[in-house]
Amino acid sequence: MFTEFELATMAEQSVIKAATQVLKQEFKEKEMQFLDLSDHDFLALAMMTPSIGIALSNGSVSFFEERALNKKARKLSKGGYFLEKDPVVHAMQFLIKNFKDWRSAFFGLLHTCMQETFDLQAVTADEGASRSMSDTEFRLAIMRSPYALIRFIGTFFMEDDQDIFSARSVLEVEHKAIHDIGEELGLTNIPIFNKICETTFHIR
Repeated sequence: MFTEFELATMAEQSVIKAATQVLKQEFKEKEMQFLDLSDHDFLALAMMTPSIGIALSNGSVSFFEERALNKKARKLSKGGYFLEKDPVVHAMQFLIKNFKDWRSAFFGLLHTCMQETFDLQAVTADEGASRSMSDTEFRLAIMRSPYALIRFIGTFFMEDDQDIFSARSVLEVEHKAIHDIGEELGLTNIPIFNKICETTFHIR
């Protein structure tokens, strides 16, 4: 999962900064006119979008899911651990309320972030490549993958990067949400992502 400082570095990249500011202005005008977010915190909100999508796959966000989302938001926000009222946690409520209306736009921003931080083409291969990996090859492939790619996957779908190596049971509807989000973000074209889905997420 990205650290606050890694996210701050990403937010300063010119293409990402411009895309963030455009979406932030639109979201602010339509959803949160009285809440001001920095570019860093709005990018943190965008990074929460896949996790929100998975939480909402059941139709609503449970109490425990909300606690997990709030914890992740505080880790990503600027100084979030030290703020009594974290702005990303606050803004997240507006996004959850009208998630379907904003999903595509926020995923578009995330795709731009990935394009600007690692070579998407270089990690894309034939669809069958991930299925031929042994567990040892899988772990080695994780180690050889671009650092940013693993950070993105960890931030989008897990609580911690180390969870990639730990099996986790999910509901069928959540498993489908993970696949659909990965497909929308272009991650299903990446063998290592498909192998992570196969190895890490098990349907209850």
